[in-house]
Amino acid sequence: MYLANPWGLLGLLALPAIIVLHLYQRRFPALVVAGLHLWADEDHVPTSGRRRDRLPLSASLFLELLAALAATLGLVDLRFGDLGRAVHQIVILDDSASMSAVGSDGQTFRERALAGLEKRRQELPYRSVWTVLLTGRRPTMLAGPAIRWSEVATALERWNPAAPRHDFGPAWDLGAQLAGDNARLLFLTDRLPDPDAPVPAKLEIVAIGEARPNLGISAAEWLRDGHGSSLFLRLQNHHSASATTTVRGVAGEMALFQREVAVPAEGSVSLQVPLQTAAAIVRVELSASDDALPLDSRVELVRPRPRIVPVAVTVAEPVAVQKLQAGLQAIPDVELVEQNSARLMFAPAEAGPSVAGTTWWVGVGPLPDITDAPAEPLDLTGPFVLERNHPLLQGVTLQGVLWAGVRPMTLPATPLITCGDHLLFGELDGAAAPAWLLNLDLARTNLAESLDWPILLTNLVEARRESLPGLRRWNYRLGEDVRFRLFEGGSESEPARSRALILRQGETQRPLVRSAVVDLPALSDVGLYELRDGDRLYDSFAVNFFDAIESDLRQLGSGHRSPADAEDVGFFPVDQPLTWWLLTALILTLAAMLLDWRVLRQ
Repeated sequence: MYLANPWGLLGLLALPAIIVLHLYQRRFPALVVAGLHLWADEDHVPTSGRRRDRLPLSASLFLELLAALAATLGLVDLRFGDLGRAVHQIVILDDSASMSAVGSDGQTFRERALAGLEKRRQELPYRSVWTVLLTGRRPTMLAGPAIRWSEVATALERWNPAAPRHDFGPAWDLGAQLAGDNARLLFLTDRLPDPDAPVPAKLEIVAIGEARPNLGISAAEWLRDGHGSSLFLRLQNHHSASATTTVRGVAGEMALFQREVAVPAEGSVSLQVPLQTAAAIVRVELSASDDALPLDSRVELVRPRPRIVPVAVTVAEPVAVQKLQAGLQAIPDVELVEQNSARLMFAPAEAGPSVAGTTWWVGVGPLPDITDAPAEPLDLTGPFVLERNHPLLQGVTLQGVLWAGVRPMTLPATPLITCGDHLLFGELDGAAAPAWLLNLDLARTNLAESLDWPILLTNLVEARRESLPGLRRWNYRLGEDVRFRLFEGGSESEPARSRALILRQGETQRPLVRSAVVDLPALSDVGLYELRDGDRLYDSFAVNFFDAIESDLRQLGSGHRSPADAEDVGFFPVDQPLTWWLLTALILTLAAMLLDWRVLRQ
């Protein structure tokens, strides 16, 4: 116990002053008379002055002393123990999926971590403040900075560790920056880091893990081909003994398949299951006795849909048409359509690209002769210079290719393939949509017979497919970025811009910014997600956990590592403009004064 304001003890001088006043107080007993005329001229009688009487032990005396004493105790601001001091505790929680594993006692490591935090809270002063960080590829702040435990407890309820394997260093660095010189730093994990790992000097490490066997799904994919669809699964056994598990697939409430699978010790088994269902979502579950991590024993997969690329071929040369169509038909999910319906168009080079619209344009030579004196087109065999970093030229070599029918080109273009001073393939500048020009005569070149021809066409088609509106994929790993195109062109229509774009998972949802390309960086929860465009379901996708390293729980353990800098950071004072003791003293003072007034009034 200590006094925050010792000068307030001067208020104790009021106690003897009150006693002195009561000693010299004149008291006149009540005298009842029959009439005022009996007083005559003696209504004012001079006295000889005050004299000291025996101290009267009255209720008024005790109440006035109590009021003075309570006011004095309020002025000195009495403090008890560490109630006026606090600690800033920074906690870094391991957000790895292994923290969701179940120990031999039936508790998850997450629950053990929360129990450890509750014990730490009871050891710290009542008014201590907390900051809680989560590890991850990008560390995040779960609660804080420097907030009371009641708010931290609410935030911890929604903590669900599920992240793939990652480096703890960024979270340690962030915690050390927040700690400075006046905070304590604690890291809760399920395994002690390597002794040589560089950790902050003030970091205390507590491991609450336990080595456990585990059987999980390390890979799952919904395959689609011309004969139907099937599920590919890989099961991984992280245990020194073989295990038998039941693999069950359901769509809603309907069972699709169920198989008993034996997985060898420290090995894996792959299986492919045909699907005879029109369901859009399939859930696969494992059930095994030795399975400590439920997170990797269940996946949900969304049926992939074909992303058809409509392509039009409008060149006039029959040989060129035949070579283009033959190459395009060998590419999956390509549909040859009329010009008005195309998203990618191969057209005569002399026509030039459209000045409006979103259709990609590829002009195919030969180019018209623009020289004053007609000259024969050139046939070139190299050496060819390629812009190899461009996605359209990935895998293209042009070895042994005769590039025929080359003419001078006047359109402004960025060169992608050149030979000497001749531009052979370039991206046109200033077009409304991406446009390229092939300075090539397909009827005379041997490019269509080389391996580079299907590679070049495939690169063009896949680049166009990637840029189509909608999701590119429907099944993602936890930690992957999800990116999709919402619309093509410069902007949306006014009615479309007014609609809200919402990402929903279960009961939670958050708004997204409407833009041509929408990025969802590293979603942190597994499950099914819906994209809603206003009241309409735009699309759905699934996020699942696949990390064989994180699923291996055999290296987990418990332990404690004290900080290298063992100096105690101590306490910091808490600003308390009105403490509980001061409030109590004020109430007691006012109560004594009111009672004293009531006694004197009588």
